[in-house]
Amino acid sequence: MQRTAILIALVMLTVVANSAYATNVTSACVISNSSEACSLEKQISLAEEDMAKMISDGFKVTRYNDTLTVAKNEFDTKLYLQITTNKTQDFSVVKDKLNELANIKTLAYRARDELKTLEATINETGGDLSEVMPYFYRAKSEFLSERYEYALNAIDATYQALSEQQSMQTKLRLFYEATTRTLANFVSTYWKEIIVSIIVLAIVALISWHRISIYLLNKKLEHLYLRRTTLKKLIAKTQKEFFEKGTIDETTYHIRLNKYGEIIRDINRQIPLVKEELESLSHGFIKIRRRGEKNEQKE
Repeated sequence: MQRTAILIALVMLTVVANSAYATNVTSACVISNSSEACSLEKQISLAEEDMAKMISDGFKVTRYNDTLTVAKNEFDTKLYLQITTNKTQDFSVVKDKLNELANIKTLAYRARDELKTLEATINETGGDLSEVMPYFYRAKSEFLSERYEYALNAIDATYQALSEQQSMQTKLRLFYEATTRTLANFVSTYWKEIIVSIIVLAIVALISWHRISIYLLNKKLEHLYLRRTTLKKLIAKTQKEFFEKGTIDETTYHIRLNKYGEIIRDINRQIPLVKEELESLSHGFIKIRRRGEKNEQKE
C-alpha cells in the first residue's frame, strides 16, 4: 500500500511537471520510460513473493526483510530522481541487494535441507557423540539466527567431527579384534606353559606373602617390647623425680603413672595376640621373642 501511494504521488508530480505523460499512467515502467526500472520493479515484486513463501515455510525473515526494505527504498529514491530530473540513475545498489536476497533464499533452503539430513545421520549413528554434538548445536544456532553461511560451515564441521569419531571407533574395534585374536591364538598355542607359569607365580606369591607376614609380625613384636621397655624407664624416671628430686607434684606423679600403666597394660594385651598369630605362621618367632625379652631384662 505504501509503495502504491508513492507511485501514485510520483505519477501526479510527473503529470504536473511534464504534460507529455498521460493521466492514466500507473506503472513505474511507463513513468520512467526505463526497461531497467521496469525489470527491477518486477524483481522486487518477486522478492516480496519469495519472502511470503519463506514465512509460510517456517523461516525467520528478519534478515531478508531488512535487505528487501533497503532495496525498495533505494529503488524508490532512484526512480523518483530519474522521473523528476529526467536523468538516468544508477540502480547498482538495488541490483546488489536483489542479488543478496536471492543468495539469502538459496542459502536458507540449502541450510535447512542439509541440517535435516545431518540430524537424521546423527540419529542413525548413535553411540558416544559427545565430541560431535557441540558442532551440531552451533549449526542449529546459526541457522535460527539466519546466519546461513555460518550454519553451512558448522554443518561441514559436524560431518568432519562425525567422520573422525567413526574413524576412531573403527580403529579401536579393529585393534580390539586383532588383540583378541592374537591373545586367543597365543593361549591356544601355549596354554600348558601358561598354566605352569600361573602355578609357579601362585607358589612364589604364597611363599613371599608368608615370609613378609612373618617379618612384619616379628617387627611388630619387637616394637611392642621396645615400647614397654621405654615406658618402664619413664615410670622409673617419674618415681625418681617425685621421691628423690621433688621436681613434680603428687597430682602429676599419679597422672603419669596411671597413663603409663594403661599403655603398658595395652601392650601386654597385644603381645600374646601377636605371638599367637606369629606362631601360626612360623615357630621362628621364639628367637625374636627371647631377644626382645632379653633386651627388656637388660634394661
